[in-house]
Amino acid sequence: MILSGLVLEFKLKRRKVIAEIVDAGDCRYFKKGTKFVLGGFTPTGLCDSAYIVLSRDARVLRYGGALPWAKEGKVLTRCPDPHGALWQLKLANDSDIEAATSAAGQRRYRYGKASSCDEVSACRGMERNCPFSLVGDSALSENIKQGVKNSAWLSTEAKRQNNDMKHYYRLKVALAACPNACTQPQVKDIGIIANVMPRQIGSSCNGCGCCEDVCQEEAIAVRDGMAELLPERCVGCGVCVRECPQEAIESDGVRYRILVGGTMGRHPRWGQELCVVDGSHVVQVVESFLDKIAQQAKPGERVADVVERIEVTRLRKEIFPDV
Repeated sequence: MILSGLVLEFKLKRRKVIAEIVDAGDCRYFKKGTKFVLGGFTPTGLCDSAYIVLSRDARVLRYGGALPWAKEGKVLTRCPDPHGALWQLKLANDSDIEAATSAAGQRRYRYGKASSCDEVSACRGMERNCPFSLVGDSALSENIKQGVKNSAWLSTEAKRQNNDMKHYYRLKVALAACPNACTQPQVKDIGIIANVMPRQIGSSCNGCGCCEDVCQEEAIAVRDGMAELLPERCVGCGVCVRECPQEAIESDGVRYRILVGGTMGRHPRWGQELCVVDGSHVVQVVESFLDKIAQQAKPGERVADVVERIEVTRLRKEIFPDV
């Protein structure tokens, strides 16, 4: 009896769930009919914010649980974006898994595969496929990928690992088109986050309060008929700049925070800010950082370990000696 129960539990744990888009809504990243197999990890190509919502109900189905709102074994749930896709979840059979796996392979081929030594991921906003995107140059993502491939670090690792590197040793780079940071750049070797920081309120401000209404961080307030910035609360989403009807909020445009040394795993660490630069200097900084890490790294040492050992302040001085 105990043995049969263990076998049943094992079978339940091996179940997988198919997530299929039944209504794409305003999502320009996926289309109706797009499918993903949900097991224990985020499927390649599925954005993290969607997986967070889907995995909750998928886990219940995988382990044989029942959801009160399910109909005929199928569950409907929507992306966090209020205008996002509507998903249907159901337990997968072999044909479902085969079809979804084949489609996933085609997506990977279409969007390009990571090399054996690096994983460069970019959110859909980098191609202007997100209402929160601050980025106007979709070529930036490809330029960064090329910069990574040209770096001394990658060429050194490729030779050392003989193109057979374990995934957890690969250089991980994440690009985010806004501070929402869906690609989790804070826990990557290199994280790049676009932001627009309001600099000051111009004289054309009429105190309408529109900026105060749209700011989720309470980083701007109207006092005595004039908007006032509270920079210590601002995350640089740029919404107030975009929504001001008087165009009174001044900024320096889109700039990029470059974080380094982030990692997950047994000893997780947040990435530390190396610098903030405009778009024309991002690739140069990435290459310079990786070249410097290649010079400083000990055999078998990961990027995050090198950063922790020699510290970001020292890296900053060596990469930008004239600053």
